[in-house]
This record gives sequence, structure tokens and C-alpha cells, in this order.
Amino acid sequence: MRIIDEFFKFLSKILKLKDAKEYQQAFLVMEETSQTLLHAGLNEFTEIQGLILPFVSGKGLTMDQIEILAELLKVKADIEMDLFNNFSALNLYEKSLELLQHIQSNSKNFSLSRIEKIDDIRDILAGLKG
Repeated sequence: MRIIDEFFKFLSKILKLKDAKEYQQAFLVMEETSQTLLHAGLNEFTEIQGLILPFVSGKGLTMDQIEILAELLKVKADIEMDLFNNFSALNLYEKSLELLQHIQSNSKNFSLSRIEKIDDIRDILAGLKG
């Protein structure tokens, strides 16, 4: 099974937990997803100070894995917003945006949904910063 297909199964479960406000369980599934598909814990990426791309590049992740990481960071940021942890959400959105922009610049595959996600994150960040 392709890694993206496997990710969408995890993502579906994560989003259902988020919608049900079962945030702790959603965090656990995100960590499991990260371990399974990225071979590293999600917290390893969230605790990075500053730019995330140099660290991710050093991990040797594929473009698909970088996109999975960007999505996990965005969903975690969404949950942090739900929990009114705006500073944490801001940090996670910035990391997700950095990765999505890298993918958009370097991918041979056009993705309208990725462009929309980038625009959405920019709007959210403008609201948080402004």
C-alpha cells in the first residue's frame, strides 16, 4: 500500500477524534502515525526551534513523508487552537507552512488542495499575529 493511502486511513481516524473533541486520543494517533510512516515521533519535529526544513532534510524524508508531516503539524495546530493554546498553534502552523511551501516549490505534481491549504494557513497566521 502506498504511504499516502495508509496516511489517509490514519488521518480519517485523527479527524474523527478531533471532531469528537477527543484530543488526547487524537494526539496519540498522530504520534502512532508519525512513528509508523515517518519513523520518528511527531514531538521530535514539534520541539524544533526555528526553521524545520534543515532538520527534516537531514532525516532523509521523501516528499510524500514531508507532506504527511506538514499535514500532521497542521492538524495538531488546529487542535491546539481548539484548546486555546495559540502560541503552540502559531509555532505548528509556521512549521506546516514552511514544509508545504517547500513541497509546492519542489514537487512536479500540481496540487490545488495544497495551494488552498497554504493560503488557509497564511490567513490563520495573519489572524494569530495580528
